[in-house]
Amino acid sequence: MNQIEIYKLLNKSNCGDCNVRSCMGFAVSVVNGQRKLEDCPHISIETSAKIEGSIKVRDHRDEIEKLIDPLKKEIGNVDFEKVALGLGAEIKNGMLAVRCLGKEFIIDKEGNIHTLCHVNPWLKAPLFHYIINSGSSELTRQWISYGELKNGIIMDQYFNRRCEEPLREIADKYPTFLDDMLTVFHGKPVNMEMADVSWIIYPLPKVPFLIMYWKGEEQEEQHKGEISFESKLKILFDKATDEYINYEIIYVLGRGLVEMFTKISQKHYDLT
Repeated sequence: MNQIEIYKLLNKSNCGDCNVRSCMGFAVSVVNGQRKLEDCPHISIETSAKIEGSIKVRDHRDEIEKLIDPLKKEIGNVDFEKVALGLGAEIKNGMLAVRCLGKEFIIDKEGNIHTLCHVNPWLKAPLFHYIINSGSSELTRQWISYGELKNGIIMDQYFNRRCEEPLREIADKYPTFLDDMLTVFHGKPVNMEMADVSWIIYPLPKVPFLIMYWKGEEQEEQHKGEISFESKLKILFDKATDEYINYEIIYVLGRGLVEMFTKISQKHYDLT
């Protein structure tokens, strides 16, 4: 079953009881493996049990894996000595040492990665792109949205739905957890007057993510507490980002980060 067929099963009320803002968004999240059909409280247990097995969950990791072998071959054409400084990297024993999320990854000329950490495909592909593109611009500290990246408008809605919205859900329910996770991966809190809480994290040395979060607000109306402003979360990028990786690779990187945080949060807090 695809997302359209799943959507037809829903009541189409966009009630948000599943913690997704729209029924179509929920259907897409089921196909992407981020939600289960039973997470919709308006579908009976019998129906969800009967249909769950016919839903083919997409695994975008397979698509990312297919990118990696061609990229490894291109790494051999890169002059590590020439590009290291511009990438914010170092040379160690003729290999390129790059810090991602505060962890050191050492890449040899065959494209092999040496590290004490597990290397996820969603990090490996952007890392190779980063090295091959060999940007050298200084960071501007001027922040732009995903849609303002070159051609980013093409996937802006996808980035919002699959990266910003899931991260907002975690921040809504467990703000302390998100702060702890960002600290573990060498993120730093920053003071941005326009947001309630902000962090900067470095998935790649010259590709920082600025995560800005606004809490929901309550107001008294007719003696009932009602949400007057929903929470909001935005991920912004340095204006120089386009020189290092493109909008598609930023999407892979952002989605990988959020999926990692989501899995950790589900393990500890059972968000589902």
